[in-house]
Amino acid sequence: MTAGTDQLVGSWTRADDVTDAEPPVRSADDGGGTGTDTTDRPGGSPRRTRRVTTAPVPGYDPAAPPEPARHRDGENDAQLLRDVPPHW
Repeated sequence: MTAGTDQLVGSWTRADDVTDAEPPVRSADDGGGTGTDTTDRPGGSPRRTRRVTTAPVPGYDPAAPPEPARHRDGENDAQLLRDVPPHW
């Protein structure tokens, strides 16, 4: 910091000396005139996606298969009672 500024030493301006500056305008020779107009969108043109999409294979059904039927309560109790370790 210096005595004349409230900021670190550099080429900055004081906060009370700031004026409204217009954003830089790209010229046509540096690519500013080609492609889509990005002045109305912040961030420029959208990034191309890297995800590859392919057509589904013939016969593919996007709907999920139905859930299998549930077992009844107590259906497996007799088997569980028979399956005890040998030391019991």
